[in-house]
Amino acid sequence: MQAASSSSIRTSVGVLEILERRRHLLLLLVIAFLVPRWAMQLTGDRLSGDELATARMAVNLVHHGILSNEYGPDPRETMYREPVPPVTAAAGVLLADSVLGEAPIEEYFSGERARYLKYHHVFWKALAVAGTYALIVALGAPWPAALAGALLLGTRPDLDTLNTELEAGALLAVGTAALVVGLRRRSIVPLAAAGAVFGLTALTKAAFLYVFVGLLAAVAAAMWLMPDDGGRRESPRRILASVAVLAAGFGVVTLPWMYRNYVKLDAFEISSRAGIVLHLRATHNRMTWDEYKGAFYVWSRPSLKPLVGAITGYDETDLAIGGRLQRLNRSGRGEIERIDLAAELAGKPEEALTYYREARAERVRLVAELGGRLDPRAAERAADRELARRAIDSMLAEPLRHLAMTVPLTWRGAPIYVPVLLIVLAYALKGGRRELLITAVLCTGFIAFYALFTHFEVRYSAPLKPLMGALAIVMLTEAWRLFSRRAGGPSG
Repeated sequence: MQAASSSSIRTSVGVLEILERRRHLLLLLVIAFLVPRWAMQLTGDRLSGDELATARMAVNLVHHGILSNEYGPDPRETMYREPVPPVTAAAGVLLADSVLGEAPIEEYFSGERARYLKYHHVFWKALAVAGTYALIVALGAPWPAALAGALLLGTRPDLDTLNTELEAGALLAVGTAALVVGLRRRSIVPLAAAGAVFGLTALTKAAFLYVFVGLLAAVAAAMWLMPDDGGRRESPRRILASVAVLAAGFGVVTLPWMYRNYVKLDAFEISSRAGIVLHLRATHNRMTWDEYKGAFYVWSRPSLKPLVGAITGYDETDLAIGGRLQRLNRSGRGEIERIDLAAELAGKPEEALTYYREARAERVRLVAELGGRLDPRAAERAADRELARRAIDSMLAEPLRHLAMTVPLTWRGAPIYVPVLLIVLAYALKGGRRELLITAVLCTGFIAFYALFTHFEVRYSAPLKPLMGALAIVMLTEAWRLFSRRAGGPSG
């Protein structure tokens, strides 16, 4: 009996050793298994909103050799959207043209051509899965847990769109994994790679430029205040070198695009949407107390709305025309949307019924006003700068009111992530887990930036899914190890 038991144990150990050596192959098999599933999720549903900009830029890149958001036979350079998503989506345009032939740009906004444009998300999904696996392992969790985390992320149905959150999430996961490896191994190559990947993240979501500046400060502070896993303190020279390598990798990727925008468009920036976003955020600071309370109801997840409504005393009737929460209505349906959209297109903010359309209508009004003495693109840039100036002045004039608005906006964009991050931050600080702390600080900075400077729509926090999933898996494995040690069992 004992011999049989020993043989069984040896066999199990042998199988585990084989799996350990082949763990990366297992990851590739998981991705290969999921690829058909991802491809079947893609549809030809009509593109809308920000998806249209990505599609236009991808088609113009293939058909005219230029990254432009404009319609027409002779589009000019633009910088309204970031370049990475349309560059990879261009592969779908090439595929559609090879199968169906070249067509006018509008033909790529729905049907089979739109589905071909979405195929590039299969690549990004695979990269997100691999990056999540790498990050979980880099943070010290065992590879089976990392494989489980990657599989969970891989089964999320988030490919059937041309929005850019999937790309940003994949790059964040890969960049953070490289950063953790570089810091642990004290190696320049992974740090430079992390900087370059974070640069690509900024060329996917321009807001990450500012988050990255905060990340550099967080890395320097963590390296200065906390020893590594071996108890070694970092010298000022090594800290400076690490931050410099990260910044250099970032700059190598982002500066050529910013220089292109400076030469072509007289703007040393990644994209030109900052003004309207800041203006919309500042507009929300004008909320009444009724609207402030009601925002928690309006911005609740659907499953929580009945409970929050019962607590706050609001319901859907308050979002109708004349209702207490009319200005928070973003449903895009009915008479309120018809009036609102007409006000935006006419550039009449005083006739808009919601904060969202009021801010956008003001931009249309400014562009039209400036268009009398400037060319259209210059008018758009000037309007964007004016909106940004007004927004910043407004925020600085009432800083406490501005900070107060971050609470409902965080409830809107990242209600689940905040308590998880608080737990991770506390655990990392108490346990001296430097790289875990930096990862959590990166997520926290991302959320703080969007709450402070944007209207923080739900999808804005979607790029954090791989990082938050990795942190959750790591914390679960840490909890299991702690439980096993106290119970006197195996901790593997």
